[in-house]
Amino acid sequence: MWFRAKPISSEGQLEGAIEAAKKSGREWLAQSYSPIVLEEAVMGDRDGMAYVSVNGNGTSRADGSKVKFAVAFVAMPNGALAQIWAILPLKDPAAERYFKKVIESFQAR
Repeated sequence: MWFRAKPISSEGQLEGAIEAAKKSGREWLAQSYSPIVLEEAVMGDRDGMAYVSVNGNGTSRADGSKVKFAVAFVAMPNGALAQIWAILPLKDPAAERYFKKVIESFQAR
């Protein structure tokens, strides 16, 4: 799992940052996983903050294990776009639950 934040100041920047992150993320994931399948983004709201989630899946090039990709973008009240990316092994049923706990920890203040 990894996290980064990028300052944004408009909805156009938000959409551009999400598209750029999806493109660069797909390229990075393709180094270790194939095929890379990313679903359509789902828009929502998280504690008053704009929230976008993207799910996907792939297969490890190293050992053939199946994984789920979980990506979340949260527009924070301070003007930053938080990006949280996770690679969750399908053989670990607790992995997705822990990813959701991380997402739930983001709160508007």
